Amino acid sequence: MDLDEEIVKLEGKPIDKVFTEHGESYFRSLESKLMHKYSNELVGYIISLGGGSILSKESFDELRKKSIVINLVRDINLVEKESLKNRPLVHDIEDLKSIIKNRE
Repeated sequence: MDLDEEIVKLEGKPIDKVFTEHGESYFRSLESKLMHKYSNELVGYIISLGGGSILSKESFDELRKKSIVINLVRDINLVEKESLKNRPLVHDIEDLKSIIKNRE
């Protein structure tokens, strides 16, 4: 299950529109609620989370208690090609580097 896809279904609009219309804190709150819901309800599922999902220590700690957490790391050049087009927090390579460093 892809958490971003679930947010798109719930909100009826793409992620970048959710950010634009409601802001990052709204998005993170929604993301956290859905992450808790699905991690409690689903057994035997792989839940794909966006990189920002783990920024809340409380959410991340709860997730680690109930799940096996795997962090996928990609080459920054590959991420850059995709992220500059589709991610509301990434406007240039320096934004991307800063976000990656913060999430590490």
